[in-house]
Amino acid sequence: MLSACLNGQTGPHRDYPGFGSQGAALSGYTFLTGWPDRPPVGPFGTITDSLAPRFGAAALAAGLLHRRRTGRGVHLDLSQVEAAVWSLGPWIDRYRRTGEVTGRAGNRHPAAVPHGVFPCAGDDRWVAIAVWDDDEWARLAALAGLDVELGADLATRLDRADAVEAAVAAWTAGRDPGEVAATLQAAGLEAVPVADVGDCYADPQLAHRGHLLAHDHPVLGEGRYERNGFRLADGTGGYDRASPLLGQDTAWVLGELLGLSEAEQARLREAGAVE
Repeated sequence: MLSACLNGQTGPHRDYPGFGSQGAALSGYTFLTGWPDRPPVGPFGTITDSLAPRFGAAALAAGLLHRRRTGRGVHLDLSQVEAAVWSLGPWIDRYRRTGEVTGRAGNRHPAAVPHGVFPCAGDDRWVAIAVWDDDEWARLAALAGLDVELGADLATRLDRADAVEAAVAAWTAGRDPGEVAATLQAAGLEAVPVADVGDCYADPQLAHRGHLLAHDHPVLGEGRYERNGFRLADGTGGYDRASPLLGQDTAWVLGELLGLSEAEQARLREAGAVE
């Protein structure tokens, strides 16, 4: 048996309810995410809801092995918050070694400058760029027409991060994010347009993978529906039709699936149990 609640089954906080967002805050994630001069911003997604199952899978495998070896079952008590604290090991170890308390740094990275998202032409359009070494910086500077001496080495770039990122932003501001990304990628640099949901419909990679399937909805008309992000040899991983209307499949479920007669279905409809 596996329990995987927020704080585990024991201790003074065992009855404290919550979800992944609370788990992320209690474990320390929201202290690390956001801008340094603003309040904390929770990380995208429910961190502990995603971490705990991975710990749980390993624990369950160990529990099954224990049963195989001893014949005895086991109750595994997993705290989502403790799992999240473990995953923050690098920051905890840095404090142990140096006394440094790591705080919010926005999109910046201690080993890469520039590292973040930069404005592009259009309304709320951005491109993400990361430069990891001096050679990459030299290539970016050449492409963008920047002074390479502005950030000749990592120490200089870290010290002048504001100026470096302002110079990069001035170059990207009038350009299309896809164009910027393609130019930098061709030079071996990390760059990706920041996409919203609407951009996914025109994404060439998703189109190549057949990720979005077209189906006709009886009310909404034609729309595109996502397949799973993985492919199985014996399954499509997608949908064979559009989403159903309310009650559209009631007759099929009651009749073919559950085996109820027409008379039994009629009695349920008359009683208001189904529509």
